[in-house]
Amino acid sequence: MEIFNKTKKELPKVQKNVTLYGVNCSYDDILNSIKKYFSNYEIKCNGDFITININENIVNVNTSKSNDEDYYNEQANGMCHFFSNTFMNLDKNLKENILKQILAFNSIFGISFSDEEGSNEIENIVVNTAFNIAKELNMYLFFPSMELYNKDEKLVISIENKECEITELNPILPNGFDNVYAEKIIRRAISNAKIKKEKIACYEELPCIESSVDVKLKSLDEICKKALASFLIIQLACDINNGQYEESVEIISKLLEKFNVTDCLNKKEQKILDGTYEMQDAIDIDWEYETYWSLVWALWLVEDISDATDVCDCNYAIQLFNESNSYEEFKSKCKLRDINEILDMLDLYYRYDWACVEKRVEPETSIGNLNPSVVVERRRGLEWLISEAQDWYDISLDT
Repeated sequence: MEIFNKTKKELPKVQKNVTLYGVNCSYDDILNSIKKYFSNYEIKCNGDFITININENIVNVNTSKSNDEDYYNEQANGMCHFFSNTFMNLDKNLKENILKQILAFNSIFGISFSDEEGSNEIENIVVNTAFNIAKELNMYLFFPSMELYNKDEKLVISIENKECEITELNPILPNGFDNVYAEKIIRRAISNAKIKKEKIACYEELPCIESSVDVKLKSLDEICKKALASFLIIQLACDINNGQYEESVEIISKLLEKFNVTDCLNKKEQKILDGTYEMQDAIDIDWEYETYWSLVWALWLVEDISDATDVCDCNYAIQLFNESNSYEEFKSKCKLRDINEILDMLDLYYRYDWACVEKRVEPETSIGNLNPSVVVERRRGLEWLISEAQDWYDISLDT
């Protein structure tokens, strides 16, 4: 009788990996930490790899990019854009700090290993030990499920929008970290993510706008006076279209004087007041309602203007004016938004405008429900807020 040697069937191996991200973590740092936490196993250094033998299973720690600055910049930028597409219900400051931390990563160590199918033995050892290393070296752990955890095993951000397990984050930044560059990249990434969510064509590499240290916001007085002057001339332009110009020009002239804003008119607006306008001037000034809308938003008189699908609330705009009997009374109701909030909105409209321009060139371009005329006029107002130009028609709106 033949005897068969029955042996346990060998299960196939499954390749797995996790990655440690940190700031200023050197090869020696990671090697010493590995020696400490994997002390029960055989450890060898083989060129760019540190290998750990766990029960005849080889774990490789890739250190080949430890001195490649360009590699880190590319990885960090890609990761920042990738995670900006998540729309977890995060506090704006927290989300920006998470993305800043990602941009600051300059140490990446990939850990790859095999586990028997259906078994998590090696994975449990590697992951638990990797968290010990992360805790010691103040690093983060990134999983193939596209989730980033901090050293305390708390979920920081997930591409699947799982609930963030932290409420604050103070980024660890290397010496010489370029905060200006980070501000611009993060702003662009967040705008791009919003645009893509709204099914609007997005050119991800469209240049960044200026940072908050590169621009000077116009003063509260400049913005208040321009808002009032613009509003009054808009009413006169509307009366041109209604055939009531002659009746209105004297009234508007007196109101400009009453609010002390006669000298705040741009060239087109002055032509409307002087009666030297052409019909296109009147049409352009009529659309200034949207430019004005950006100004009163910057003055905290309007809550939000990020929806560019429809024209502004003209009745409310009139109400804003009618509630004040003098310039001082109007100004007392205003305060300036933070420069970063204004730049965030400008960046969004800059990218809206690119999509609208692209739509004219390539009709198949998706712009969602955007109103292109609303977009360009609100962008004009936002650009004026940080421009040295006094006449907003002198500002280039190239994309």
